[in-house]
Amino acid sequence: MLTNSLKKELVSIRDKFREANENAETLVSGSDSFDQSLSSNFYDVMKTISLNCSNAIGKFAGRIIKESVDVLSVRPPCGFDAVAIGSIARREATPYSDLEYLFLVKSSAQDSIYYFETLAMTTYFLMGNLCETKLSYMAIEEREGWFEDKAQNGFKIDGLAKGAGNIPTGNGPQNKNHFIMTPLQLADKYSA
Repeated sequence: MLTNSLKKELVSIRDKFREANENAETLVSGSDSFDQSLSSNFYDVMKTISLNCSNAIGKFAGRIIKESVDVLSVRPPCGFDAVAIGSIARREATPYSDLEYLFLVKSSAQDSIYYFETLAMTTYFLMGNLCETKLSYMAIEEREGWFEDKAQNGFKIDGLAKGAGNIPTGNGPQNKNHFIMTPLQLADKYSA
């Protein structure tokens, strides 16, 4: 039931985005020349569409995190905030963007970190249930040769491959890029 509700919301976001893009195309399709004022207007319209899409995808991601907290049915051990990074933070998201985010937490005690790792994994599973994450994107070498990955590439977490992993749990023990930290830890990480 939850997966169906999430999928329906994602389809609605995509439909609105597609319609907005089609309307923007009409700005240039009726013109024989692409003059400066038309160019400026088209840019403004596309920027607004991108901002609206980023807001909608950010809100959708927030819903997934809230639903994940509810699925765990355990209150978080401390205050936290989920912070978008990547295309959502830059206001450049599309309905098919991957999700890059971190958890800013009030406490870096081990029980807090464990809870937020579990919360992150729950969000990954909810997104995985949307059937838009190719396992090849997740850098799971063990799956090679076992089956054909037919999932469409769509809304998913940032992958686990070496150059990816901008997610709370990072991208694995060899090249861990852990994004569950206090604001001070985040500032220290990027102050160098």
